[in-house]
Amino acid sequence: SGDVPGTAKYIRAILGRKDTIDLSLIRRYLEFLKKYKRPRLAFAEARRFAAQLLAKGEADPAIELYEVAIGIERNSETIDRLFYALLRANKRKRAVEVGLLLRDYLGSDAELSVAVRVSKNISELDPKNPEVLELEGLIFMRQERNEEAIVCFDQALGRSEPEDARRS
Repeated sequence: SGDVPGTAKYIRAILGRKDTIDLSLIRRYLEFLKKYKRPRLAFAEARRFAAQLLAKGEADPAIELYEVAIGIERNSETIDRLFYALLRANKRKRAVEVGLLLRDYLGSDAELSVAVRVSKNISELDPKNPEVLELEGLIFMRQERNEEAIVCFDQALGRSEPEDARRS
């Protein structure tokens, strides 16, 4: 238990030799990493195994691991990957919820690029959602397209419920 890097390397080697990915073993491995204060490694491993599962067409376990990764560290790239995994699994409502998280990640050009791409998808999935319009307005503001941003914000306000939980 004292040699966390060595133990992690050993477990990774075991997981790498298996023909199938054992989700319960991965869960225990990630808990081990978090318990021994290795959240960055747990984050990276959760994403790595999620990508492997998704490549094998196993969307539901991949989604679970991307959710674990986001629970450790939330960033636009992982939100993006989770969003598209949810779409592959036809979990549209959860995909919209995840896509809307990008409103907090518009600082860099790379994050903005991800938000623009995801925003186009979620506006097709849930075009009447005022939060989707809010995200589009924030993107337009970030792009200094203020007139378009105002239109989006006005539409969002027109469609929002007075008791909208996010704003109370």
